[in-house]
Amino acid sequence: MTLYKPFEGTTREELKLHRPKSPDFILCQVCGLNSSLQEHNSYFSHVKVSMNSTRGMWSIGEKYFLKERPKYGWGFLSPPNADYAVNKFLTENSNVPVAKDMRTWEDKDSDWYWMEKCPGETLKKVGGSLTWEQHRTIGYELGEYLAEARKFTSTKPEAPDGSPIRDKYLGADFRCVDLMTVDREEWWARTEPRLRKHPSITEEWKKKFKESYPFKEGDKYVLSHGDLDSSNIMVKDGHVTAIIDWEHGGYRPEWYEWSQFGMSRGSGERAKSHPEKCGWTSFLVEKMVQLGMDVEMPPEVRDCIWSYGRYVKEPEDEDLPRYPYEEFNRYLYRKCTNYQRYLAENTSPNYLVQLRKEREKKEVEKVAVMLAFNKLSLDEKDIFLTGKSQIGSGHSKRDLNDPVDNRLY
Repeated sequence: MTLYKPFEGTTREELKLHRPKSPDFILCQVCGLNSSLQEHNSYFSHVKVSMNSTRGMWSIGEKYFLKERPKYGWGFLSPPNADYAVNKFLTENSNVPVAKDMRTWEDKDSDWYWMEKCPGETLKKVGGSLTWEQHRTIGYELGEYLAEARKFTSTKPEAPDGSPIRDKYLGADFRCVDLMTVDREEWWARTEPRLRKHPSITEEWKKKFKESYPFKEGDKYVLSHGDLDSSNIMVKDGHVTAIIDWEHGGYRPEWYEWSQFGMSRGSGERAKSHPEKCGWTSFLVEKMVQLGMDVEMPPEVRDCIWSYGRYVKEPEDEDLPRYPYEEFNRYLYRKCTNYQRYLAENTSPNYLVQLRKEREKKEVEKVAVMLAFNKLSLDEKDIFLTGKSQIGSGHSKRDLNDPVDNRLY
């Protein structure tokens, strides 16, 4: 969006320099709509955008969907994305419903993902309108699909195409991207320099902490979604139509999915005793228990993860490599007066009523002042505005720059 300030010059040349040409006056910084296109055309777009952080999602008519993911969000390296690899693998080898006809490509700035739209809406959007019976059906179906995905295994953590996956349990959680590895020395090389200064951290403690690293080659890793919630579950008519957004997916430890949800068997028991009070997650827990997916995180793994969270610092932004990127100004539109009014009314109705009454009171007072002012004589108006009268002694005109003798008024 181009911000336009009022012209304060006096000549045609100054105006020409001040006022952008219509193709250069940007109305939308997302799609690039400019003043020239808006003024001279009648196209109504059926390509609509939504956003999630630095990523853009474009709805292409009724059938297709396009996702753009920058390689460098805010100037930092974006984490690996397994969406295409997992989607392709499950499409070819399972009955797990995923986005159809997904394609991907990249350019110097972004990774692109093209796919058919999935039927229905996200569970996040429509979940509140579903009956508990529909929540039960959805929870059970999800359990079956997750169990089917878990049948695919690997001897190390990775995506189905062999690419690495991110580690946020024993790796950085924010800007820095650490990869899940079975190489203890590789993990320790990045972890030891980040240890906090703490009395508990002795050489003996560091030795035990290093030896407790749990990811080893040859262990069993199962195919998991990695980030399942209501926003990436598509539903229609009370059934799951697709599980989407597998960007965090890959082969992870058997306990990963259960611990990620923070699942408890009590939630599944409530689904049995009071199903009418439960949502889809409780029924999913019940089904996971039935299918043997309730794999608890081993105590030694939990201790290692706890120690990591307590004693290992997050890398500082200034210590990370930076990359050139296209900066998005989130606050640009706040300078638009129409948008300012909209934002200003994001408060309680009582407060807005109070503000409106105060504005109306000031308007009434302003009108009363103007009515009273209009009843004044010309000389009285001059005195009111300047403190001086235009009429001097002998009814002659006074120079308003002359000093005033206030005793005369």
